[in-house]
Amino acid sequence: MSGEEDWNKKVEDEVVHQEKVNDWDRKVDQVEKELEWESKVEEAEVQVEKELDWDRKVDQVEKELAWESKVEEAEVQVEKELDWDRKVDQVEKELAWESKVEEAEVLVEKELAWDRKVDQVEKELVWESKVEEAEVQIEKENEWDRKVDQVEKQLAWELKVDEAEKQIERETDWDRRVDEAEKKLEQEVGSS
Repeated sequence: MSGEEDWNKKVEDEVVHQEKVNDWDRKVDQVEKELEWESKVEEAEVQVEKELDWDRKVDQVEKELAWESKVEEAEVQVEKELDWDRKVDQVEKELAWESKVEEAEVLVEKELAWDRKVDQVEKELVWESKVEEAEVQIEKENEWDRKVDQVEKQLAWELKVDEAEKQIERETDWDRRVDEAEKKLEQEVGSS
């Protein structure tokens, strides 16, 4: 082999080697980009969780405000009914219909109305309790879903890491073979 051919062979080997180095650098850049993307995904998940927590707090405040509004409406209704009762009593007094039987009927009606109001409040309290239990159950299910998602993401990540390690091992083995071939070629060239 002439000196020019030997030089050309070395140049070709260097070009091939440089191409392998460039290909390896591109693969390393790809892995780094995937790791950076995973980090951004995790940050986005944390942000979403914060927003969901904020939404739950806003919902809770809205429910409390709605309940306070219902209480105020009930108080207004009670006041209207009391005012009506006072007007009825006034009319009865003015018309002189104040017999004991009529007074007893009015008293019974008031007690019945009070009993109905008590029953209504008890029903609303029972409903509120059921709503709270449902919210607790939903929160537990959401927590479980988040844990399942986390496990799935961890398993997927471990699979990607295993695949990357296998790829690196194949490329390392290939590099060793190339190095051995180059050494063998150099020995053959040196012995010729």
